[in-house]
Amino acid sequence: MTTTMTESRIGAQYGTDTQRHNLLAYLAGDDTLTEHDRDLMADALLGALRVEVDELLPEGSTWQLATSALLHPDGEETPDSEELREIFAAAWQAVEGRYAEIEQATLGGLPVTLDALEGALLAVEDPIRRARVSGLLASSDAVRVVARVRGDAIEEATRAGLSRQEVADLLGTGLPAINKIMRGRRKAS
Repeated sequence: MTTTMTESRIGAQYGTDTQRHNLLAYLAGDDTLTEHDRDLMADALLGALRVEVDELLPEGSTWQLATSALLHPDGEETPDSEELREIFAAAWQAVEGRYAEIEQATLGGLPVTLDALEGALLAVEDPIRRARVSGLLASSDAVRVVARVRGDAIEEATRAGLSRQEVADLLGTGLPAINKIMRGRRKAS
């Protein structure tokens, strides 16, 4: 037996645009994030928020961000405005509690600026470990590995639909540098 579903509007404040705007405002204070990083994090946090909200809604109900609505079995009551505020507050609290995990999964754990890298290296308390990691990063093998990973990432971004110019803009490099990397990859394959 199939269940008939009904969509009930819950207000624009629960739609994609408003929720994404709120998340971008939340992320705006983090100077370590680029605009691209903020967009990635907003998408990841919004996805996590959706999962958390759906877990807190009555069984069979889901939050429809695109339409600012709840999809629920026909005839089932939906949470009132106060209950919705409580559900979203609890869901956001759960997402905030997982922020570091979401950030790690979305952006990885490596620094993205030389200052941040230096800070991370200086934060290693043991001088021998700090020297070992610093030496590894300075080795020619590390340079080759990093260059290969960077090339793979650039190629993946272009296959995903970004133009070489868009990639260059997002990375803050010139188009000639991206073209050189891509030519080198073609020669190597």
